[in-house]
Amino acid sequence: MALPLATRPLRQRERLLRRYFFEMGTAHRLSALDGDHDDMPALVSGSVARLIELRQLYTSGLQPVTVARSPISGDLLRLRIDTVGLDGPWWDYECPARPAGEPPGDFIGLTGGIRIEVRPAPAPFFCRPGPEVPYVIPELMSRDGVIAVISQLSIGANPAFAVSYFGPAQVQPRGWIGWGDPVVRPDFDLEPWIAAGGLRWVAPGDPDWTLQTTQAGCPYLQLPGRHQFLTIKNGKVWS
Repeated sequence: MALPLATRPLRQRERLLRRYFFEMGTAHRLSALDGDHDDMPALVSGSVARLIELRQLYTSGLQPVTVARSPISGDLLRLRIDTVGLDGPWWDYECPARPAGEPPGDFIGLTGGIRIEVRPAPAPFFCRPGPEVPYVIPELMSRDGVIAVISQLSIGANPAFAVSYFGPAQVQPRGWIGWGDPVVRPDFDLEPWIAAGGLRWVAPGDPDWTLQTTQAGCPYLQLPGRHQFLTIKNGKVWS
């Protein structure tokens, strides 16, 4: 019996990830072996080439996802993110596989957090999904013209809180994806930032992605969850 259309891409992704993880292990094992063997460089080179090809196949299959609406231009911010699960190499903290491309002009960067309600599928790399609640970076928020937007996505079965930063061209860097990067001074107290006009939010599931500016009714305030930045590897989660 033929698989449902929605199931076919998931099965293809599973097969691709199995091949990718196998090739990762092969490349690491070959690199660790004695390099005196004459054929070792060719073996390592071949394994790395296959790994690169699989990474390209993976990134080419990532679809654009709406993450926020710019409070400056009003345009929707759409990025190619792996929302199927944290086992995809998009989430590899040390060597992420992410599509190249020019970010929108007023987009500064993206951070976020994920509340782990369902244990992620095992993957042989370190994943840093951030804390379990949303936060802002005061050092970035204090720059002239910078406005952040909080929205909710789903990464697999886990709710994710994306924080997108927008600002004028002189604010650097541009278009970085810092999701999960440790932050020296994250601020989880969001109400003052909303009151000051530097932080806006989109209601979960809002099809119009309307930017909200009031503290009243904001679903991202005082959420339960760990404030520590989490680490995941092989399905195990720790802070």
